[in-house]
Amino acid sequence: MSNTKWFREDDLKKEFSNEVKSLDETRAKEIEPIISEKVKQEAEFLEMEGLAFNGEIDLGDDYSNWLIYEGDLTIDNLFLEELWLIVTGNLTIKGSFCEKYSRVIVLGDIKAENIVSGGDVFLVLGDTNISGLIMNYSCEEGGASGYVGNVKCKAFYTYEKYSFILGGIDAEYHSVLENEFDEINEYSENFVSDIFKFFSEDDDEFDDEEKEELNECKALEPNKIINLLEQGKGIFK
Repeated sequence: MSNTKWFREDDLKKEFSNEVKSLDETRAKEIEPIISEKVKQEAEFLEMEGLAFNGEIDLGDDYSNWLIYEGDLTIDNLFLEELWLIVTGNLTIKGSFCEKYSRVIVLGDIKAENIVSGGDVFLVLGDTNISGLIMNYSCEEGGASGYVGNVKCKAFYTYEKYSFILGGIDAEYHSVLENEFDEINEYSENFVSDIFKFFSEDDDEFDDEEKEELNECKALEPNKIINLLEQGKGIFK
């Protein structure tokens, strides 16, 4: 069973009060060209998410919206909601990383058991080494997930969110899904059944025939995945 201790925004600020600071303009101007150099070929898409302007990374006018952790960060499971965070070194998570409605930029490598990314921007400039699942989805319309270095994981999925990998990918299964109802084909046999979408008889969004067809699909449900991870349960058989 995985570690069940989860850090959230307040925990992060409390545990690392000496390291986590508000980003100031001077530091922002140092970081922006570093990111721009790494992702210049994807600047057009990041501009759509308000992270770039005229082909260059722009962290915004109010830099204090961002928190910055200088150096390498090692932490237990991490779940961020509506937080803008920059880690200037490597991010090592002794468990899983989940985020919603957030902006997270890691200038170094990231290592974790699983990543479930539903926020506006998730960007890793180094290598990504994940022992389980990487899932990129959108809590709201749009969003971008970018992996500049090499990516290693069991399964990599993206739907309704722009994602890019500039390095190589080593994964048992890699798929970009058209929508949240797309099934994940034969690889679904590797997951526990509790992470798939299910439409009950009480659901009035679809008629009975549509619900039967949808329930036969193996479509991933991000919130179910997050719930299992929070309980310290595995998502792979």
